[in-house]
Amino acid sequence: MLLGGCEGGGDPVEQAVREASAARHAETVRDGEVSGPVAPATPRSSSDEAYIAQMTTHHETAIPRSRQILATSNDPEVRRLAQVTIEAATVQLNQMRAMQPAAAN
Repeated sequence: MLLGGCEGGGDPVEQAVREASAARHAETVRDGEVSGPVAPATPRSSSDEAYIAQMTTHHETAIPRSRQILATSNDPEVRRLAQVTIEAATVQLNQMRAMQPAAAN
């Protein structure tokens, strides 16, 4: 099975999303570590912290589920969606983990 469309080319919008995701990821993660400030500049409300915690859990579920779809699906459109989800959710998950209080990490 040929998967060339998953690695580039194809839809220019998807390519732009992949490139933007890679750029954000490179800015966020250096040498396997999340870079940037760990403590917020201003205190977060409990609803902000709850949102971050809930979305962290959501992304921690979405990434392995998307990997499972990549391993089992033959539908190119579904596979592209799963790949874009993995890329975007990984960047966002790293950002959210960096925003959590040190005790939660």
